[in-house]
Amino acid sequence: MRNRLQKKVPLVASLVMPIRLKVTLTSVLIATVVAVVASITFFYAIKNITQKTFTTNLEALQTEIEQILVSDMVSIDNTARHIIQSASVFNYLSNGSLPSEYDEYELFSLKSAMGKDISRQLFFNPAFESGLIQIVRLFLEKDIIITQTKKATEQNLNVSSDISTYQYLQESGNTGRQVFVNEGRLSFAYPISSLSGVRKPTALIIGCNVDQFKHRYDALVESFSSAVYAVYDQNGLMLFSYGDLGSISQNYKVKTNKLSNGFISTIAVSNKELTGKVSDITFKYLLFFLALMPIPLLAAFFMTRRMRFFAENFIKHIKRVGEGDFAVTLPVYGDDELDEIGKAFNTMTGKINSLVEEVYKKQFLIQQMKIQLLQNQMNPHFLFNVLFSMSTRAKMNRDETLYQMTVLLSKFLRTNIASNDSMMVPIKSEMDYVDTYLNIQAMRFGDRLAYEWQIPRELMDCYCPRLSIQPLVENSVMHGIEPLTRTGHIVISVSDEKDFIIVTVEDDGVGFDMSLSEDRKDGRGNHIALDNLRQRLRLLYGDECTLRMESAVGMGCTASFRIPKQREEQKDVIPNIIG
Repeated sequence: MRNRLQKKVPLVASLVMPIRLKVTLTSVLIATVVAVVASITFFYAIKNITQKTFTTNLEALQTEIEQILVSDMVSIDNTARHIIQSASVFNYLSNGSLPSEYDEYELFSLKSAMGKDISRQLFFNPAFESGLIQIVRLFLEKDIIITQTKKATEQNLNVSSDISTYQYLQESGNTGRQVFVNEGRLSFAYPISSLSGVRKPTALIIGCNVDQFKHRYDALVESFSSAVYAVYDQNGLMLFSYGDLGSISQNYKVKTNKLSNGFISTIAVSNKELTGKVSDITFKYLLFFLALMPIPLLAAFFMTRRMRFFAENFIKHIKRVGEGDFAVTLPVYGDDELDEIGKAFNTMTGKINSLVEEVYKKQFLIQQMKIQLLQNQMNPHFLFNVLFSMSTRAKMNRDETLYQMTVLLSKFLRTNIASNDSMMVPIKSEMDYVDTYLNIQAMRFGDRLAYEWQIPRELMDCYCPRLSIQPLVENSVMHGIEPLTRTGHIVISVSDEKDFIIVTVEDDGVGFDMSLSEDRKDGRGNHIALDNLRQRLRLLYGDECTLRMESAVGMGCTASFRIPKQREEQKDVIPNIIG
């Protein structure tokens, strides 16, 4: 028995490890466990943060695509609206004659006028110039078509499909814009209602190249290598797409939104794109750490303290990353192995920081815009506060003239600065603004300025362009009445002429020579305001409703413009012709 025990002692003794080896192995084991736990924590922390960043970028991408799509649709709808509102088309819709009732010359003249109006509307049209709008066809009847394209060789492009679309519109009786996909082209069809009560089979078809549509969005989607997107109309008809729709599975993150114009936008991105890079970097990190394990245990023993410091520092940095501090980096330790780990860690945090910074920059730019808007509002508020203080001081000093002038000036500026959703205002509102201006000038000129209105009460609720009468009155005051040494008179009148009203501003001031060059026909140097009014009248009503000036030296000046009569319930009739 004793011999057996003696034989076993050396075996047991051989299994007893030195304390240094135990410490070394324990340190290595602890370091291994800490590194693995830290890596797992790091992986899930980065995954969660990247998930949020990924979702934010995906939503931002979809929002940007939708904004461009809505903008394109608005541009196409506006093009259709402007064409239908053009003079020749509007006149055709307003009369009661059908195309079959026109003789050959009248029909030729009608088509020529419409062709010129369509060309005018497409001139400098961004959608047409960019190639988004490829062809425009106005159907008066099946065989009476006015076509406009950028290239003459495209005049007969897709004629048969457009005729089929036109026939479908007439047979279905549907109203409002409708979208068709024919032969690689998007067709936006607009049934047009007659204004005369006589049913006219009129329709406008705007053809757009599908590839041109897609090209505007492909560059955005390419930021996601696995992205797939598609756009559908209200009825579920797919208009165009990017990528392989059949590849979408449960491993895809899908976002679907309904746009303000009724279209539906869908975008899908593979989840592998989210987790792939994080998993790959983390896996490489683990492999690299395991490669360090064969290092001699003796070296591990001497590096115990250093490894402990590294582990603690590494965990601290990972926690900071988990708290959202992506700018954190590991220092240089002076050892190749530890520095490689630090480099891999710094590379990962740097890439994540770049992704997060993109979102932050966008939010910062939005915040800057909001701050700029608030700053832009400070100056008017400051000006009104100063005027209020001046009026209060004048009232306290019993200076009634100064008090009235500051009150009127404040009212005048407030009306001029205040935003207005509509370009049109009632004549009564415009005359309130003019009256405030004339009251201010009357306090300045005294008896040298006299003025009166001649406006029938029933015309006061008619609409006119905002700030259209005041520039004419200002022109008379500053350049007609001011040079006089006697009393000058200004007469503002509005007269009724069937479906039109005529606004006239007449003065008996110094007048001017009508033989002056065209660029000085306002005669007084008030170019900016009057040129602005001319352009607005021309854009709103066409060349027939432009500003007219009549004057002679010493005989005063008469300025007038003629516009359609529009009351509150009629002011939107023209924009609503479509459908």
